[in-house]
Amino acid sequence: MHPHCPPLPRCLNVRDESGLTLIELMVVFIVLAILAAVAVPGYLGTRDRANVAAAKSAVRSSIPAIEAYRTENDTYVGVTPAVLTAAYGASYSAVLIPTATAASYCVESTVGPLTYSITGPDGDAIDSAC
Repeated sequence: MHPHCPPLPRCLNVRDESGLTLIELMVVFIVLAILAAVAVPGYLGTRDRANVAAAKSAVRSSIPAIEAYRTENDTYVGVTPAVLTAAYGASYSAVLIPTATAASYCVESTVGPLTYSITGPDGDAIDSAC
């Protein structure tokens, strides 16, 4: 019997230590590093896709109002996000209309690092400024 242990209940082994070994800690860190390496690029891709969707949505939602302006005024000259907001009620503050002539316009939106634009009335959508 150990001199410091009472006879009942049984004395635990004095050398019994609990905790994690260095190898176990290294395995945990390696698993966490692998999970982070898989998750971070997926998150960044999701954010980029969300920015693209937001820019496209802003541009595409403004086109009906721009065309309504053209129908009422027989020109695209003078169309601005403020004019569209005042005339048609929705907020078009997320778009810019840098060029508007009698027969065409270009509308763009920038979300994050991406700029998306459409040249109208029948132009192509591009992933850059007007």
